[in-house]
Amino acid sequence: MRALNRKLWREVGGMRGSMISIALVVGAGVMSVITMQSTFRSLERSRDTYYREYRFADVFASLERAPESLARRIEEIPGVAGVRTRVVLDVVLRVPGLDQAATGHLVSVPAERRGMLNDLYLRAGRWVAPGRDDEVLASERFVAVNGLAIGDTLRAVVNGRQRALRIVGIALSPEFVYEVAPVGSFFSDERLFGVLWMEREALAAASDRTGAFNDVALRLAPGASEHAVIDRVDAILDGWGGLGAYPRADQLSNRLLSDEIAQNRATAMVIPGVFLGVAAFLLHIVLLRLVATQRGPIGLLKAFGYEDRTVALHYLGLAFVPVVAGALIGMGAGFWLGAAYTELYGQYFRFPSLEYRADLAGALGAAGISAAAALAGAWTAVRRTVVLQPAEAMQPEAPERFRPLILERIGLHRFLSSAQRMVLRNVERRPVRTLFSALGVGFALAVLLIGLLMLESMNVLIELQFRRIQREDLAVAFIADRPVDAARELARVPGVALAEPYHAVPVELAAGHRSRRTAITGVQPGGTLRRMVDAKGRAHPLPEGGVVLTERLARSLEVAPGDTLRATLLDRDAERMVEVAALMDEPIGINAYMSLPALSELLREEPRASGAYLALARGAEASVFERLADVPAIASTTSKTAMLRSFDDQMAESLRISLTILLGLASVLAVGVIYNGARIALSERGRELASLRVLGFTRGEVAAMLLGEQALVTAIGLPLGTLIGVGLTVLIIQTYDTDLYRIPLALEAKPFLWAAAMIVFVAAAAGLLVRRQLDRADLIAVLKTRE
Repeated sequence: MRALNRKLWREVGGMRGSMISIALVVGAGVMSVITMQSTFRSLERSRDTYYREYRFADVFASLERAPESLARRIEEIPGVAGVRTRVVLDVVLRVPGLDQAATGHLVSVPAERRGMLNDLYLRAGRWVAPGRDDEVLASERFVAVNGLAIGDTLRAVVNGRQRALRIVGIALSPEFVYEVAPVGSFFSDERLFGVLWMEREALAAASDRTGAFNDVALRLAPGASEHAVIDRVDAILDGWGGLGAYPRADQLSNRLLSDEIAQNRATAMVIPGVFLGVAAFLLHIVLLRLVATQRGPIGLLKAFGYEDRTVALHYLGLAFVPVVAGALIGMGAGFWLGAAYTELYGQYFRFPSLEYRADLAGALGAAGISAAAALAGAWTAVRRTVVLQPAEAMQPEAPERFRPLILERIGLHRFLSSAQRMVLRNVERRPVRTLFSALGVGFALAVLLIGLLMLESMNVLIELQFRRIQREDLAVAFIADRPVDAARELARVPGVALAEPYHAVPVELAAGHRSRRTAITGVQPGGTLRRMVDAKGRAHPLPEGGVVLTERLARSLEVAPGDTLRATLLDRDAERMVEVAALMDEPIGINAYMSLPALSELLREEPRASGAYLALARGAEASVFERLADVPAIASTTSKTAMLRSFDDQMAESLRISLTILLGLASVLAVGVIYNGARIALSERGRELASLRVLGFTRGEVAAMLLGEQALVTAIGLPLGTLIGVGLTVLIIQTYDTDLYRIPLALEAKPFLWAAAMIVFVAAAAGLLVRRQLDRADLIAVLKTRE
């Protein structure tokens, strides 16, 4: 056996190029499994632990104002295990070092720190003192991005009065793992939104809610009916301005985190599946052809007395070398990259501890799949050879049966050179092998295309939502609804070029047994800052009557234009019937729109405004923010520029890392398929090519015959890869199709051209490596091979 072991390592060294490329493909598959599965499982584990230890609530409800005595009625609901009433208030903040106003989400906490629903993790500092209306705990992310520290003072407009708020502690809450306003767009500038916690009595007094609450959180007993509890809570809060209770699944921070985990889980099945599938195919085909070239040595081993089992195990060992090496490479890279990805998520999702744990089971499973593929490929070839008698095995295989090419049958061969006919003949004689090799190239293209198409699709989402639908520079929200003229008065603020009022009314829309909670937003007829846009980006006028639904909302309600909906007005005890006038392709949220006059008619009241959309003069944003920050009636201001900048900052690094990884992995796949195909073809046809050289063919002509086949395989693989890439991208985009946002599929030419160019470049590089080996071939040694 020692002799066979030496032979094994000698053959591995002689085929080191093929072995390395196969090991890299296996490593890519194992790495993708470990990276993606361990990342989402680390997030999932950290979320579940955080929610459990800090008692994250199961049901939430907001309302206008209710007496504290109402809490006892909520506690008596069957299935309710705990209740926490709170005072919640949004305020305008002036932050040191920030040239524009921010929004502070004030949440009350008890004076004495004790176990409570939605408990806080105190990262630094101390708890707020009883009765102090100038002390707050600040969320860790808001403090970090604004360079704040314990002892810094923020200025806030609380209930129309200026107050100084001193930061005494830095905290985290399971309610704000992803720090975003509970109502509104989740694409927000983290510098301009922060959560602050103030002592309950102090915040109640500052907001004129002493002895009252406007927010409640509930914990459910095991086995309790979530739906039944929500119905009872809504019935109790009816008449107190209740906006409708909702479950934990719909709480915005949790929804974003859960959707991210679900999307990672889906991606962890698609992308690693591609790599492991290609690795299995490559191992099978390459090792099948490698072992087939060992027909003569196998015959010699049997002639010297080695048993069939011994010979078979020897060549199966040849298959295991790249598998073991690739698995080790993939594990090391996967553990490192998984930890890096988990750390990257820690910048956006705030946990007391985000611990990365390697997915050893997934790594061993991926390595096992690769090993099984290697065994299958090697065994297929070994089994056909070891059953032969030694004398027969040492003879070369019978040559392929000659038959004219299809092109020759139809008379087009005269337009081809001899070298071209040789290439086409070799491809046509092995159609299955050619197809599988082309599929390998196609998968390499598909992997790269997924990243490029996702990037292009995100750009289309931004263009559609923030440049065609939302055209305002600034969105202003009032503390309470005001007359429409108050919104239009904002046009008089220096630097404001246009102000268009809007009125947001929380509703529950129902069609038969299907219902969804959202808000109907009334916008100005003929307005230019908020428009109705179709899937092709074309703007349409807002209908004078009826409601316009986003397509996602219409699908969930199973309604179409002309259908009638029942609208329950959540902030008042009333129901209305409203007709669906049209649909719009808005990619963010499940929203409904009406013209302001139509909404006022539906509400049966004079036109009101919840705020205004503002268009600003060039360079006037800072001065407008400065002036609006001192207006007591304004609760918050949202800058589209700041929102897009935050989105770019958050997404740019993640996309850059993902595209870099996909480019590297696609290159590994392309090199693995193309290089090995050409390298094995060189081994199989070495005598033939050497004979052509002796007959007078130049090195370039001989290389063209060898590499022409690989070029043809690459050319066939490009359209196949395009179809596979588009299909996989559609599959991944479907996992992002949620109520929060949808990514439109963008099939622009640029991503396809870039992906094809990269694959062609990699194929050319692999071809140059094989050409170099061909040029260095010893013609005499090759021709000495005995027939």
